[in-house]
Amino acid sequence: MTIDQQAQQEAQPAEPQAEAQPASPTVASTEPAPQATQQTTPQPPTAQLSQQVEVQQQAQKYYLQFIATPASALNKMKVPLDFDVFESISIGRSPENVIVIPDSEVSRRHAVLSLSNGKLYIEDLNSTNGTYVYDGKLFQPVKGKQEIQANSIIKLGNSTIVKIVRE
Repeated sequence: MTIDQQAQQEAQPAEPQAEAQPASPTVASTEPAPQATQQTTPQPPTAQLSQQVEVQQQAQKYYLQFIATPASALNKMKVPLDFDVFESISIGRSPENVIVIPDSEVSRRHAVLSLSNGKLYIEDLNSTNGTYVYDGKLFQPVKGKQEIQANSIIKLGNSTIVKIVRE
């Protein structure tokens, strides 16, 4: 296309487009861009839904929320579980842990939380007083590496109870 042809094309009025434009400026400024994108890259509704769910899952983070502990200042506190920074999150009484719990019945290195393939796991590190997961009726001892879910209630030792929260 020559420069003259481009100039002629730009000089022609775009009357059909002007008539098709809605009168409301808010609709014109917000609606056309998403419609154009959807028309040029159509996707089945299931693909769009799975992408939305994936984005929501990535945005959600895990927290450890204290339910009961001898250190009453910790009760109701939520501690973020940042698996982007720590591959595994150690829990115990010793200051070397990622999460330190000042409870004499929690071992120095009590348990570890890890995230693998989108699943959350807890493992007891041969603690003296044990790690337990509530099954809806009783606290069951953790043996080996055990998968846990959001809203799992965990007892560390005899008196510290925490909940895994996902937001």
